[in-house]
Amino acid sequence: MKKAWPQGLEAFVREQYREHTVRQLVPIVKERFGLDMTVSGLKSYISNRKITGGRKGKKMPEKRITTPEIDDFISKNYKGTGYQAMADMVNEKFGTAYTASQINGYYARNKLNSGLTGRFEKGHIPSNKGKHIETKGRMAETQFKKGNIPKNHRPVGSTRVVKSGKTGIPYIMEKVAEPNKWRMKHVVEWEKHNGPVPKGMIVVFGDGNPMNTDVSNLVLISKGQNAVMNRWNVKGYDKETTETAANIARLKMQIAKARKARKK
Repeated sequence: MKKAWPQGLEAFVREQYREHTVRQLVPIVKERFGLDMTVSGLKSYISNRKITGGRKGKKMPEKRITTPEIDDFISKNYKGTGYQAMADMVNEKFGTAYTASQINGYYARNKLNSGLTGRFEKGHIPSNKGKHIETKGRMAETQFKKGNIPKNHRPVGSTRVVKSGKTGIPYIMEKVAEPNKWRMKHVVEWEKHNGPVPKGMIVVFGDGNPMNTDVSNLVLISKGQNAVMNRWNVKGYDKETTETAANIARLKMQIAKARKARKK
């Protein structure tokens, strides 16, 4: 399936590629669209869309965004300092306006590892622990409340039609338990009258209609019988003929087993 890129990404890249290298664009694209693209991934994106920077094939030199003084400051303080924190430190000391994404790109280009994992370490206490956060406006209106029943809630016993992912055949599903447990209705109906379906067995429709879940239309057969019936196109048209077809399938399985035993 073709990947769906954010709206406006191509136009943005076309414009920014006139002034930035691919490596410089990676953190800019991440900040604008939230995409974690690699340099090679962005190069492929640009190449596939024939985006040019107006440089006639010449490699665009990297723009220097720092001074030697800033380089020295960062090299002495990057350990244990994240992108936003470093941007704030540099901006305060040198009167600049760096963003976290620019510092991210700087770290990457210069192979600087702050040592931060981005995860909360064991024993970390959230700053909002124990605090009640009041929600207002639309957030308060749509916030889930304990005991609240969603508008789309369906009670036990409700049914819906779904299609099998493998065959596309529709089946009726029945909700059997809260909060959201569903099972095939024809299996539920068969088990009401006969108990749990044995291991290795399945319930099929006598007349071949998956919408007819009445117990009088249901037949219990083995998975092996079902495979033989499908392979040999042995089918029934009601419960009786389907049971006959299942017996023919069982006989074919026994014959095949006997032939295999004789060969040994």
